Amino acid sequence: MQIDNLPDSLLIEILKRLPCQFVLRSKTVCKRWLSLVSDPFFIRCFVHHHQHDVNHSPPFTLVHQFYYWHHHVTETACRKIHAVSEHPILQTREFFLDFLPCFQHPDPWPIRIVASHGDLVVCHDNKLYSHQSKYYVCNLLTKQWRALPPIPGRHVEDDMAIGLVLYGDEYDLPMVSYKVVRILKLGSRSSHLISEIFSSDTGEWTESSLPCPPSIRRFWQFRTSAVTVNNALHWIINGNNGETVIVLDPFTGINGECRLIDPPLELKFEMAHVCLGTCREKLRMSTIKGVHPNRMLKVWELQDYENGKWLLQNRICLKEMVFVTDYQFDMLEFSTNLVLSFHPKDGDVVYLRCHNHIMKCNMRKGTLEVVTKCLGDPTFVIRTLTVFPLVHPCWPSLTA
Repeated sequence: MQIDNLPDSLLIEILKRLPCQFVLRSKTVCKRWLSLVSDPFFIRCFVHHHQHDVNHSPPFTLVHQFYYWHHHVTETACRKIHAVSEHPILQTREFFLDFLPCFQHPDPWPIRIVASHGDLVVCHDNKLYSHQSKYYVCNLLTKQWRALPPIPGRHVEDDMAIGLVLYGDEYDLPMVSYKVVRILKLGSRSSHLISEIFSSDTGEWTESSLPCPPSIRRFWQFRTSAVTVNNALHWIINGNNGETVIVLDPFTGINGECRLIDPPLELKFEMAHVCLGTCREKLRMSTIKGVHPNRMLKVWELQDYENGKWLLQNRICLKEMVFVTDYQFDMLEFSTNLVLSFHPKDGDVVYLRCHNHIMKCNMRKGTLEVVTKCLGDPTFVIRTLTVFPLVHPCWPSLTA
């Protein structure tokens, strides 16, 4: 029997057992397969089958977009981003953002990624001196995107704090529900935090006002993008008593809830080079401390989320690390050794940036592996760092 003669029910049973990358490619076989694979019923069958596979572990992608602190990114830099991926499709693909509509304009504007959660990212096309800048929610794997509507009465402000939260029952496949949150920079006399929230369920932006914790009632500045865990957004922020973690939960109460989590005592007043992230759905912090040649990599995990209790998980000296490939150099001679991200599932793995290299560090094995090189800049500082960890579900999230 030719495969074209198979009934849909049998074809579904065959296709749902294939890896996702082969099923996605099968859309190009014929119109029938495209219709079948795109049907929500097939997607639910596929997800149900693979979620019960004990050997399945969602692939991880680390996206790193470098931008210059002293000038706006060039067209080349803003179109291409660096990535380290476990996904079989993304391992062989260069990352570009030129599938977004702003690049169809004869004079493309700088664009950068500003937030992520799950396998989706939020991109912002930063048209200078314009009130028409837009946000896009994108899937870098499928190159699917959705343009968000303009924010009523607002224009884009520099260093805006942005976050993305995916939610729902298994993200309500095949479509996902999500919220994009912007927090406005406030002055020293403000006692409230103003957030603007876009909901994919309503297709609209709403504005909320939340009381600020007293310790941050002065001029403050958010660090990089939000870390999403427990359906809440987390940023490192400077306060009256050193830097801390601010938490915004857009689902609690009428307008949401805002609170603080103190960092480990050792980091209270020196969080300039601290990485905030998640591993196995728990918040983590990490930094590289000390001076050459005894620089130490340290990792803390938040064991008690409600009471803010941290536990030191790892402490390892960089000079004791061993390179697992022939490509190696003396990383200790560089002062820009930074922790970029945690692996979302493997608690032993963190990713480091040393000068112009991104390295995979296995703390249990004591090994280092150079995974990619990235753009260099003599004025490189922590505030030029934008890192976005993506976790790919068994079926890619749709944004439309």
